[in-house]
Amino acid sequence: MISKDDIGAFSEDAYPETIVYTHKTAIACSGEDNTHPRVWVSVPEIGNGYAKCGYCDIKFMRAE
Repeated sequence: MISKDDIGAFSEDAYPETIVYTHKTAIACSGEDNTHPRVWVSVPEIGNGYAKCGYCDIKFMRAE
C-alpha cells in the first residue's frame, strides 16, 4: 500500500521546474527531449501569469 509520504516522492516538487520566456503570443511545445506530440500553447500578456503545457508541465511566460 502507498502512504502519503510515498506520494510526495512522485509529486511535481520532485522535478526541477522549467520556465521558458518568450516574446511570442503562442509557442510550440514537444517536451524537453521530444517526449510528447507537439502542441501549441497560448502565452498570456506580461503580468498575467504563465501558461503550462498539459503534457510535460513546462511553463511559458512572456518576456519583458
